[in-house]
Amino acid sequence: MSLSQTEYYNVDSRMKVITATWIAETNGTFTSATIEGCKGMYLLQVETIPNQGRAPTANYDMTLSDTNGIGATALAVMTISNRSATASEVAFPAQITRPLDTDLVLAITGNNVDRATGQVKLYLSSTPSAIVAAA
Repeated sequence: MSLSQTEYYNVDSRMKVITATWIAETNGTFTSATIEGCKGMYLLQVETIPNQGRAPTANYDMTLSDTNGIGATALAVMTISNRSATASEVAFPAQITRPLDTDLVLAITGNNVDRATGQVKLYLSSTPSAIVAAA
């Protein structure tokens, strides 16, 4: 299991996109890895992108949670269920109430493909006003 990431800021530095590329173990498992750079930001949307060469099992699931292990709902992080093995998909948090207290931990379940890979893109904002503009 491994995770690498890149970040992109827009011109005024209020919006950030973190792209995390993940690779499952040889038995298909991916326990968890930390996506850094989320602390203090509002999570607006998540895009999941399966790799077309080593795609994960259809309907795999992802969970984004805080690094302190506190309940996901309170921090506006999310469980993203039934992801496609062939198409990119977008998911939105149920609520965007406050900035994240910590970086996020990505966990993937339901994959059985040896060394499957994919990406998860986190769309984040440093200000609540960007949430209204994005809606």
